[in-house]
Amino acid sequence: MYCAAERRLYIKANGEIPCWCYNGEDKILFNSDQNTDFVKSVYLGENYAHMRRSLEKGAAPWPGICQGCPEMKPDVPYLKDRGVKGAIESIQLEFSFLCNIECVTCIPKKERKVQKSPPYNMPYDLLKKAMDDIAGAGY
Repeated sequence: MYCAAERRLYIKANGEIPCWCYNGEDKILFNSDQNTDFVKSVYLGENYAHMRRSLEKGAAPWPGICQGCPEMKPDVPYLKDRGVKGAIESIQLEFSFLCNIECVTCIPKKERKVQKSPPYNMPYDLLKKAMDDIAGAGY
């Protein structure tokens, strides 16, 4: 079983790291801050390891969330260690939760502050730490 989320990081403005897909937006894999090691604690951490173990066994990592996910490919074989030894394919950074773009898959602008806690804009130190950790680990 294959899911692209195992090789992707999505870091929200408030430090939450949810599963990468739209269905997984509410599945918070890690709550990060400026002290987080984004490779050791997150990408190689327990929730990503759980995701990889589940996919290797042919099971959805987060039952109830993974069903219907466009990234989940039950018929594509899992390649062991693809996520751990391979490159991170995608990093999605949400610099601001209060952006002015009204994407159809996002929370409506008028409801955003009641949906998530601050900070609503990603602190520069968090961005820098994430990029330094990822680059420093050779990804």
